[in-house]
Amino acid sequence: MRKVYYEPVRLIEEKYGNFIVNDPANIVRIERFGHRWYTADGMKDVPSSTTILNSKPNPALENWKKRVGKTKADQISQIAKDTGQEFHSAIESYLKNETHFPENTSEPAIRMFRKVEPYLAQISDIQMIEKPLIGPYYAGTPDCIARFNNKTSIIDFKTSKGGVRNDTLVKYLLQAYSYHKLWEWRYPNWYTTIPHGLVPQQYVIIVGTSEIPEPEIHVFEGHKDIPNEDIAFAKPSKFPEMWRENYETYLRSVFRE
Repeated sequence: MRKVYYEPVRLIEEKYGNFIVNDPANIVRIERFGHRWYTADGMKDVPSSTTILNSKPNPALENWKKRVGKTKADQISQIAKDTGQEFHSAIESYLKNETHFPENTSEPAIRMFRKVEPYLAQISDIQMIEKPLIGPYYAGTPDCIARFNNKTSIIDFKTSKGGVRNDTLVKYLLQAYSYHKLWEWRYPNWYTTIPHGLVPQQYVIIVGTSEIPEPEIHVFEGHKDIPNEDIAFAKPSKFPEMWRENYETYLRSVFRE
């Protein structure tokens, strides 16, 4: 693995730590209702943002499972999950300036990593990597919060065979939005105390692909509309409403009578 040197400054933790108002200790992933939840000292148990977003029906996925059969679908899904975890671990090692891939990293994960490697070099000034954040109603673990191409970003790493569909991209953007809200809850006075350059300004989805030659890099500036007409409804002003809809859908599915 090529060594990329930079100094992870973690400026907010070191220089602006006094402005962290909500920082519960011992944030831990747990399982409730068969789903991923989080708990922390002094906080009620809350679902993960991924669990919330995955609660909405996915007809395309269900049709695929019926077409290939449950056994084969489970096998394919497990392989994809394992490869995705290896891909994430390889990126995490890279961002921590480690010089080797984690042990037992598969060739498919390495190939996807190589495709996104040039874009990883645009990441600097890391605030956090895989650090869980919890709020009053949900929690989550952003892959990375750092500067990407000189803008502080919520960065998520994904994998796909042939690219991300528009409906999936909207879900990924909502996931990044949920992390942004958790960041703001941690620093409730961020707009007066945290330098503007350290406040997340955009969402970046970096997609490692296995069956097409190039990766997908989606950069979404939170104050601008998405140029893609197919997902133009996913405007920043719509995010709170869309997130609330997903949250309420999940709660109804869990606590239905």
